Amino acid sequence: MSRNIRIISVVLVLVLIFFLSMIFRYYLNVNTTHIKDEPETNTAKILHEGLYSFKNEKGFYGVKDGQGRIKIDAVWRDIDSISAEKFIVSRYDEQKIRYGIIDINENIVVPFIYSSIVNKSNEYLVGKVDNGKENHGYIILSTDGDVLVDEEWDRCFKKYENRTIRSGENYVQLEKDGNIYKACITSSGDMKMYYLELDKKINDQEITVKINNLGTILTMDNTHSTYNEIVDNAIAYISALFESDAAKMKELSYDTDYRRLQLEKMNLYGAHLVYTSRIMPSVQRGNDGNVEYRCEVKIMYISPENIEWDGTYKNSEHAACFEVIMKKNQDGMLKISSVEAENIDIETISVPDEYRITETVSETPTP
Repeated sequence: MSRNIRIISVVLVLVLIFFLSMIFRYYLNVNTTHIKDEPETNTAKILHEGLYSFKNEKGFYGVKDGQGRIKIDAVWRDIDSISAEKFIVSRYDEQKIRYGIIDINENIVVPFIYSSIVNKSNEYLVGKVDNGKENHGYIILSTDGDVLVDEEWDRCFKKYENRTIRSGENYVQLEKDGNIYKACITSSGDMKMYYLELDKKINDQEITVKINNLGTILTMDNTHSTYNEIVDNAIAYISALFESDAAKMKELSYDTDYRRLQLEKMNLYGAHLVYTSRIMPSVQRGNDGNVEYRCEVKIMYISPENIEWDGTYKNSEHAACFEVIMKKNQDGMLKISSVEAENIDIETISVPDEYRITETVSETPTP
């Protein structure tokens, strides 16, 4: 046998082996798919383009494609699609129904820790944590399964269920401990918290702080915590200032030089905080590119004047505006770095009549 004939024979044998292996693989795939698909014949509903849920004889759900091939095995109590790649599924865990999210390859994307997961118009997800409280424990997730805010909310609802979430027309309202947070989807497709309404207390006065978060510096997960921290620091500082609480000021101060926060030039010795007119926190980027945390506080206070030799004096009304400026320390906590303060005209802060001094009288300090 010549050398050329031997080469041709080897090539023909290799080609024959290749075709036989391809035929065998095709036969194996067809039979495997057929055997796997045969008992699952009840299509439940369309999930996504080209994908359908089906129910097997045991009452469990899975996913098929348009050719009837099983993409997700029928082992789930319920199944619904978020996209062509991700699905909300439920199963029994310790005799309780738990919801999670899996991908098309049946990998777990979101753990099975929720008593329900609801897909809101393919814009966001609401997971309910089983914490024993009927109207508490709502978690907000993106449609990718990422937790947008790692916190449980008392209430969560969409203003208009049949509208998309866009600024100015619709929003998601989150509530916790009496505070209100509104979120929408921006033009870039991200969800942001754009409005906050915080219930706070200062000097036994209930005050509502309303915040329009128009910037984009803060993300959805840290907007509410940052603004709460700013307001709480400002309230704590104003209280410590009028209570002459040096220890509290030292705790709130960004550095050890807390004495400059005592505002000795304001001459507040013996003054009493009476009314808080306005608390306005803000987060903005400064000229140096760093993030600035500020809180403007306008208050009315009374202070003793014209103190006589026998200790008698007269109370007088004053108003002041404080700009409390904060920085983050190494632990990521906001601390007060400086305070700008000035007295202002009391008529500019609209003090309710019940807080005003109706007449100026002489008093004698209690020994």
